[in-house]
Amino acid sequence: MSVMLYLILAAVIIIALTAYAIYSWRLVFKQKKAQAEALKVTSQQQCEAEDAARVNILTMLRVVAQGQVSVTEAAIRIMSYRLALPVGEQQQAFFKPFDALALATAHIPILDNWKALTPSQQQAFDDERSALELRYQADIDAAVATYLSSHS
Repeated sequence: MSVMLYLILAAVIIIALTAYAIYSWRLVFKQKKAQAEALKVTSQQQCEAEDAARVNILTMLRVVAQGQVSVTEAAIRIMSYRLALPVGEQQQAFFKPFDALALATAHIPILDNWKALTPSQQQAFDDERSALELRYQADIDAAVATYLSSHS
């Protein structure tokens, strides 16, 4: 073969490899852009979930302070709301009495399981729940007052 043919073949190969490199670079660029956008959306959703959890906790504490909900129900809800908070906030000492009450009453049936109980079983669980609420009431009242005074 002639040298000219080799040069043309080399030029075609170089052009093909360059085109492939440009295509690959654009593909990677698009993927990184999509990942960055997904990360941004996820981060925004996380921030929204944290904000909603803080609002829900504050609302629940206000309702507890006004005596509009049982302390046990509030403890269970607060325990679930705080899971959306950053780990540091989840570990605040403020949550300890709510966690303790929620865990102490976790075995008490709810909803359909509650309805399936006999009246005497329901009364026994109500008595147990009331005793547990009384046991944790002072700590919960202190936590509510502390939180509301610093977050209102």
